[in-house]
Amino acid sequence: MSWSSGKDSAVALHEVRQHAAAEIVGLLTTVTETFERVAMHAVRETLVERQAEKLGFPPSSGQKVMIQVDKKVDKL
Repeated sequence: MSWSSGKDSAVALHEVRQHAAAEIVGLLTTVTETFERVAMHAVRETLVERQAEKLGFPPSSGQKVMIQVDKKVDKL
């Protein structure tokens, strides 16, 4: 599930769990490489790890998917 670390993500997770709409097996968060903070709310990556643990998700074991977004936009 996409996770911004904020209240809206928490409410969405709660709703899915309450209605058994889907099985959530993990959280996906965008973190800045330079500052190691969540892109949406600028909280530290360690906070997201603690949130995930408290919500019952296994630790990430340091597994990260690195995606570099090119800031250039080609004109169509």
